[in-house]
Amino acid sequence: MSELDENFILSAQKGDIGTVEGLLEQGADIHASDDKAFMSAFERGNEKMLRLLFDHERSSGQIEQWNFDRSIYWFNRISGMNTPDHLPQKDGKRNGTEFDANLYFLVLPHLSMKEGFRLDYAYLYFYESGEPALFARPVDSENYWSSDDWSDWVENNHYLDYIVADGSPESYLELVLLSTMGSHFYLFWHAQYMDTRLITDTYVADHIKDILNEYCLKQNIKNKKEQLEIIEPTVELKENSSVVTYCTFSEWTGIVRHRKSYKRYFPHKLLDEEETTIVQYDSGIDI
Repeated sequence: MSELDENFILSAQKGDIGTVEGLLEQGADIHASDDKAFMSAFERGNEKMLRLLFDHERSSGQIEQWNFDRSIYWFNRISGMNTPDHLPQKDGKRNGTEFDANLYFLVLPHLSMKEGFRLDYAYLYFYESGEPALFARPVDSENYWSSDDWSDWVENNHYLDYIVADGSPESYLELVLLSTMGSHFYLFWHAQYMDTRLITDTYVADHIKDILNEYCLKQNIKNKKEQLEIIEPTVELKENSSVVTYCTFSEWTGIVRHRKSYKRYFPHKLLDEEETTIVQYDSGIDI
């Protein structure tokens, strides 16, 4: 790695926006060391740094147009963040140094929160597992709610009821991505069984190609187009609903096709859902 890139990453980790901006102008590789600058900003909840990085990525032409695969990529990276030691504890509570769930909207450009609310989470710890519980928090309420505060509020409210889609087909894809993988970060011990992720042809090619190929062989599917039709997500916009068909993969269930129908206009209530297992799979890993 060049000295320029090393200085860029160190400055990003320190949160030094001015220096980072100058180093990018000098030609520092924004994706150096496997997107380390981005991940450092996500881990520290540094929205200003992330906006700088994403804006530079677009303005420099490295990303001509945002696409759904890019959103999935960042959700997978966020799910791999290390869990801070202070959270999976008996009296563990957030202190402001952790990932900010509201940053999801930087990689979900077609979604937003209902005015007056932020996406937030409490951390739930049960000795042998720990996981975040997302909720919509009024912007004028206290930060870093406890699990008790969260349970009282969420009993009659669900965070997805506060998510606003812009009406584009992409917005409903992003809605299922958030609902499927939004809580898949800071998972501790047994909670790591929650590994379900959305897949597209890009993900299959990089990670589970052999599993899909085995299925296609059994079904005598030889055409690449037919293979894509199995797993590529689609959105059908109807007068009052949007129907999203997509596939997920888990190390303990395999490839599953989902069909979800959402109310097209806010609030985007789930109207109906179906799921069909395409390829059964179990990694045999015990957590």
